[in-house]
Amino acid sequence: MSSLATHRLLAELPSVSAARFLPPSSKEAGEELLSVQLDLSVRSHATLSRNNLQASLVVSAKQGNVLHSSTVNVDSTIKATLHAASASGRRVVLRERSDADAGAKHAGGRGKKSVELWQGATLLREVHVNDVHGSFCIGEPYGSSSLCPLTEDAALYVADAKAADKPDPFPAYDARSGSNETRTEDRLKAFWYEEPLGEKSGSVLRPRVFLVRFNTKTAAQVSAQPEISQLDLSRLTEALGRGAGEVPHAQPAFSTDDSGHAAVVAHVYLGIQDGRQLGIIYCTNRPSILIRVAVPSAPRDDAKDTTSERKPAAPVKTAWIPNGAECLSAVIGASTRSVRVPDAGKSEVVYLQSPEGGPHSDESQLRCKLQNADQVVNLAPEDGDAGAFPGLFAGSLPASCFLSLDGTGKPTHLISNTLWGSKSTSLVVPISGSGPANILRPILANEQAGELPYSYNALATNGQRHALISRSCQSTPLQVFLVELGSDASPKNSLLIWKAVDGVADHPTVKKLSEIRALVATIPGTEQRALKNPIPIEAVLWSAATAGSVDAARPCLIYPHGGPHSALTTDFAPNIAAMCLEGYNIIAPNYHGSLGRGSEFVRALVGKCGDLDVRDCVATAEWAISKGLAQRDKLLVIGGSHGGFLSAHLIGQHPDLFKAAVMRNPVIDVGAMISTTDIPDWCFAEFGLSFPLHSSQGSTPVTLLPEQAQRLYDASPIKYVDQVKAPVLLQLGLSDRRVPPQQAKTFYHALKGTGRHVQMIAFPDADHALDTIEAESICHEASLAFFRDALKQ
Repeated sequence: MSSLATHRLLAELPSVSAARFLPPSSKEAGEELLSVQLDLSVRSHATLSRNNLQASLVVSAKQGNVLHSSTVNVDSTIKATLHAASASGRRVVLRERSDADAGAKHAGGRGKKSVELWQGATLLREVHVNDVHGSFCIGEPYGSSSLCPLTEDAALYVADAKAADKPDPFPAYDARSGSNETRTEDRLKAFWYEEPLGEKSGSVLRPRVFLVRFNTKTAAQVSAQPEISQLDLSRLTEALGRGAGEVPHAQPAFSTDDSGHAAVVAHVYLGIQDGRQLGIIYCTNRPSILIRVAVPSAPRDDAKDTTSERKPAAPVKTAWIPNGAECLSAVIGASTRSVRVPDAGKSEVVYLQSPEGGPHSDESQLRCKLQNADQVVNLAPEDGDAGAFPGLFAGSLPASCFLSLDGTGKPTHLISNTLWGSKSTSLVVPISGSGPANILRPILANEQAGELPYSYNALATNGQRHALISRSCQSTPLQVFLVELGSDASPKNSLLIWKAVDGVADHPTVKKLSEIRALVATIPGTEQRALKNPIPIEAVLWSAATAGSVDAARPCLIYPHGGPHSALTTDFAPNIAAMCLEGYNIIAPNYHGSLGRGSEFVRALVGKCGDLDVRDCVATAEWAISKGLAQRDKLLVIGGSHGGFLSAHLIGQHPDLFKAAVMRNPVIDVGAMISTTDIPDWCFAEFGLSFPLHSSQGSTPVTLLPEQAQRLYDASPIKYVDQVKAPVLLQLGLSDRRVPPQQAKTFYHALKGTGRHVQMIAFPDADHALDTIEAESICHEASLAFFRDALKQ
């Protein structure tokens, strides 16, 4: 099988994008049955698209088996579905049709976007919102949606607010006014500059919170019109630290106020003082606060819409302008995210908090606001060896994360994911703040714990004692387990209910995955003695081992991750698995600055980018050679973003160490990036320079002072471009807002101009992640071909 076909087969294995339990658990002949849904995403290289599917499973908790399973394609017009937590069967569907769709045409264009309320197979309301706002915002970094648990008759979501209409530049003469002029204010309104949002925002400019009330439970049920409101935070901007007239964007969820009335909690992103919108995705350090606001007054039971010409599906627009907000953030000046509501009938919230500014990701705190008392859940890092608990490194909490393990039905614990060393790990955490967190690692009856280096991810809970947990490693693609927890929060029973390889398990390529071996190793000599807890870096080694041992004759790829504050973990990754099967050993150094080793380890890199991280990568390469895992004349390097930054540094600072380098959207000249990236603070903070986020901290820099420019130049790969000897392949997304394409182009022309061997491929529709199906496939193919040619030299 060709290398391209191998990669495509592995890349087309389904992944789980979301999971949930469908309420309620039912009993049949005294037996508890659990209904589970898995949202699946499957790449199609034939159509260069992603297909969305949904797997439904009915599981017998008593018998420990799957009684029924089915998988269906999801209608592509459905952008999100919100399920009621009760047994009512109610759900809300956010639907967006194409211009050519018959449903959109039939409604005269108004039905292109709609919000639907269903109960079982009955459509209770279809609210057309095409005239209200633009596209729905789904998923990170801006999307958020919630079905009201108290009434099941209202929904919150985020959508792109409409822009002002452009006036006719040459308006017709108005006989009534005796003029053909529109007001200057009206003519200019559509042309005022709007700051674009960051990476992964697409065409969205104005993400705003919308509330739909379907009004199916009023006394005038037949004639009451649905209502829609846009949350207007303009009166709160000064209190929230924004300039006058600026509207912050927020991620909402339904909650309850202290009086038991429905309310909305929201993370509000505050931006920075000079009006720039900082990119949010991959960043947990953004200025933000958690607030609670009241919802607009509900309609009277006898309220009727008397506008005779109003269409049944058209909503009544109502105002939602809170006069004030309750600040729920315990620490002002910290960054909040991922709010979850443990009990719909109480004013309690749980959320994550991280330091504001500085490293773009760091250790998180889990905070609980319970019974009017704010507390930090005890997840403090442990002192000790390199394997001790490093603290909580979680990007977000699962959408459904609460457990009740004491038999009362009230939330007692939650599940969270964290990076722990070079693996993803699931934890069961008591939300009372007392008691230790338990590690949640389901295994099969015939397995030994730790037999394979799995990474684990918690997907969802049923609010009681069951959880859905996934695991994977390079030799074992994604698997999903149903786990029952005991009262002590430890796994009681684990049942494998779904596998990504179902249907292709007997394919020779899938069977060959079992040959891949993984090793998480510590690299001696990398300890930083100035740190309070000097620990060596870790590196993950993958190889399709022959006779159980690593073949040093294979080419070896040094694969530094991006960020720099992230980590390459042992999770299954199609490109890494395919490269192993193609005959490469791969070593990923989780250098200083990586997550999952403690906050001190993260911050050790600040001010030392381009130096300490480079030395860690070189130490990893030399360790691999000394251990017989690599040969010096077959050493290669590949990396993206900060990993591309390191790849460029490595071939510049150590020109004789690597045979070739592949770089994906690399940072090349840090100082030249500050006015074009969506993370200008990164260019300062990561290199030890000040970047105030608030006026009280000083002025936000918009340009570089001469001494700052010199410092960033000295830390940039462009400084060493004249020393590069290795052939270079650059891969860039032309829609990248994080590391703009000019960075790779600068390196390309600098190398080209001095006669170096350099090639570049570019993808107009790909962004920083280069994760379009076309870009993923072509980049993999191009990298292998480039490395093969380089190794022949």
